[in-house]
Amino acid sequence: MASPPPSPLPAQSVLVRLLHQAVETMQVGVTLSNLEGRILYANPAEARLHGFAVPDLLGQDVGIYSSDGRRRRMSVEDLRRVRTWTREGWNRRQDGSVFPVRLLSDVVRSPEGEPVGMVTTCEDITERRRAEDALRETASSYRAMVEHSGHGICRIGPHGRFTLVNPALVRMLEYAGAEELLAADLLEYVYGTPEQAALLRERARGDGRIDPLELSWRRRDGTPVLVRVSGRMLEARGGRVEGFELFVEDVSERRILEDQLRQAQKMETVGQLTGGISHDFNNLLTVIQANTEYILGAQGAEWDEIRSAAEEVRGAAQRGSAMVRQLLAFSRHEGLQPLTVDLGQLCMEYRDVLRRVLPATIEVQVTAEDGTPAGRADPRAFEQILLNLATNARDAMPAGGVLRVQVTRAWIDEQFRATHGWGSPGQYVAVAVSDTGSGMSDDVRRRVFEPFFTTKPAGVGTGLGLAMVYGLMKQHRGFVHVYSEPGQGTAVKLWFPVADGVPGSTSADASGLGELVGGSETILLVEDEAPIRRAARRVLEQHGYRVQLAEDGEQALSLFLNHPEAVDLVLTDLVMPRMGGRELFDRVRASGNTLPFLFASGYTRTDAEAAEQLGMDAPFIQKPWSMGDLLRRVREALDGRPRP
Repeated sequence: MASPPPSPLPAQSVLVRLLHQAVETMQVGVTLSNLEGRILYANPAEARLHGFAVPDLLGQDVGIYSSDGRRRRMSVEDLRRVRTWTREGWNRRQDGSVFPVRLLSDVVRSPEGEPVGMVTTCEDITERRRAEDALRETASSYRAMVEHSGHGICRIGPHGRFTLVNPALVRMLEYAGAEELLAADLLEYVYGTPEQAALLRERARGDGRIDPLELSWRRRDGTPVLVRVSGRMLEARGGRVEGFELFVEDVSERRILEDQLRQAQKMETVGQLTGGISHDFNNLLTVIQANTEYILGAQGAEWDEIRSAAEEVRGAAQRGSAMVRQLLAFSRHEGLQPLTVDLGQLCMEYRDVLRRVLPATIEVQVTAEDGTPAGRADPRAFEQILLNLATNARDAMPAGGVLRVQVTRAWIDEQFRATHGWGSPGQYVAVAVSDTGSGMSDDVRRRVFEPFFTTKPAGVGTGLGLAMVYGLMKQHRGFVHVYSEPGQGTAVKLWFPVADGVPGSTSADASGLGELVGGSETILLVEDEAPIRRAARRVLEQHGYRVQLAEDGEQALSLFLNHPEAVDLVLTDLVMPRMGGRELFDRVRASGNTLPFLFASGYTRTDAEAAEQLGMDAPFIQKPWSMGDLLRRVREALDGRPRP
């Protein structure tokens, strides 16, 4: 079946009518003007745009639309050369308000091709301009946010170089400017390892997002910087990786603070353990030391062998006592007593001690820089630090080697803090203790200050040596840092604060009994531990004192109130069941009696709190006490002399 013939085109008059109807209903303004610029036709949209009625526009100069009332007149020659042109500008409404427009003009020609007029369409672009302004403002805001962000922001291209970096990233990596950083090859100069680019791709999720990931990057001078990156992977069509857009945060200092927090938490755990055992341990040491010194006071040649054994027991008790004091200081249950000391001289004095505790295969070298200022340090704690470090060095050099102790002047400034991530600006006395031993790996070095961490075999070492050094340095308000490499030895550097004033004497008191002074007064001895009561009574009575015994504060108060005139001194433990030494002191004072007191303390946390409530002038004797300590403190309390 044949297709029907096509419909005939409408007559010309019909086309003209349809065209006129279309122009009349257009939402874009249309104006037809002659060569003189007079308006021959304007559609309703044009009239509405400019606030006129169509009849008001006919015959007017097209300049009526212009914001300044003028128009650019084009010559016939100009119109012969052009066909159409587009421009944007500002038009004016009848009420005088202006608005942005986009104009498209076409030359109308006669059948001979000569210009006879122009037809111009006019579009109100107010909304488009607003959108463009908002977009520009948003772009400017985002640009400012990127430029002023405290975090690094970057885009990495497909060839392993930055294509965009913000100032924060330039500062973080310490480059001279963005251009220098953009020119740097990431594999060669920025990534800590070549695998980091692949790691970024591996960590990208299905949507390309990269969750926070910690990487080791390098600054311009090669020093490492720990960064946390997050962002997204850029993919081209076909899934090919085009690069990454990343936020970069320097977390080096945060990691150091987190490590310090974990270290502090471990120290707190050790401190709780130490505080729990120190009281009982000190009581045991008191019994051992007091009874041993009582035996040592015996006369006669037949006691020579017994005295030798007793000397060994006393030495062990003194070492145990020193260890408890250091543990308490390390765990911050007992404060140190920093003095103004010449640390160089102190190291020289301890040189012979170090040589005695180290095997002959290890050479000890001690040097002190001239002009080194005095430091603030507790001499006993300093000795413990040196002994701990020397012991570690000995274990690292089983075949022998060299132990060096060097004392120098040192400074910590802001550049040092930025590089190392720790320290307080100022001048310090630096004590470096180094060995030529086996050294440590990075993993071991990072854990050396952890309590109970040790690489030594079972039964050799406790894992508290360097942890104790760390705690004691914190007590000194100083710093400690370990440098080590496998096979290259270890260097531990200690920073002690510089002290004002002239160094005082640092010599330790003699450990011998010396001259022991007794008396004839009556002492009320209050102690809940029976072995300590017996030991103290034996020592006091041996040196002429009369002793009354009480197991706790309540019993002591009853004895005192019955015969207050018969007691010359109360020697009491601070913490006891039923009634402690502090409450006993308050009850005696409440009775109006100013009887002298001497308090005994193992310096546990409870003891320290009770001592603080008593005041700084209260006389104390610290457990474990020696016979000489007890007799001296008793005599001082009875004679009313201040406690040294």
